[in-house]
Amino acid sequence: MSGNQAGEPPGGPVRGCGWGLPRFDRGSYVVDVGWMLGSPGEAAGLVEWALSSGDAWAVTAPTVVAVRAGPGQALLIALGVGSIISPVEPPAGSYHTLSRPEWIDACRPGEPRIEFLGGAGEEVEGVSVAYAYRDPLALLVNGVGGVHQTVDPRGVDGGFEVYAAVEGRPVLLGGPDGYAAAVSGGPVFERLRLLGPLLSGCG
Repeated sequence: MSGNQAGEPPGGPVRGCGWGLPRFDRGSYVVDVGWMLGSPGEAAGLVEWALSSGDAWAVTAPTVVAVRAGPGQALLIALGVGSIISPVEPPAGSYHTLSRPEWIDACRPGEPRIEFLGGAGEEVEGVSVAYAYRDPLALLVNGVGGVHQTVDPRGVDGGFEVYAAVEGRPVLLGGPDGYAAAVSGGPVFERLRLLGPLLSGCG
């Protein structure tokens, strides 16, 4: 990193733990969420590292970046929500390095703020739809199809709103104090279990 004081994000400070558009220098490491979803065992350790290291950032909106593809070559790739960026080499995972400076919608993860609801569930088949289309966790589960084990969220207090649903059944709720996952199984649940701790601290 060039010209940054200790504790500053690449390119200067960003407001709190919330979303921003920090600048990442050439040579920064990126781990795409697609690899993480395909390798959840390895990715779980990477998420733990991202939460504790203080060096990692989480992508909060889809973006296209240029990465090194060989000597003097660059390749444009799309980074999905939940991808990890860091100025230091990650301890695990399949990663690329930026070939040029990039301004990316990202946050430095804070304390995880997601609760998984319990109780009797109902199996619902369909595709999840994000209502909160700018929220990173809602974007993470948007368009995810399959069979989902949903949980009745009516007992949730604290001003929560439905952020994503499948066939009208809420699967993700958000409120001033964090998130509530109204699923106990299925593809949306797996995404939230893996990446919910990383993205829920971006509020």
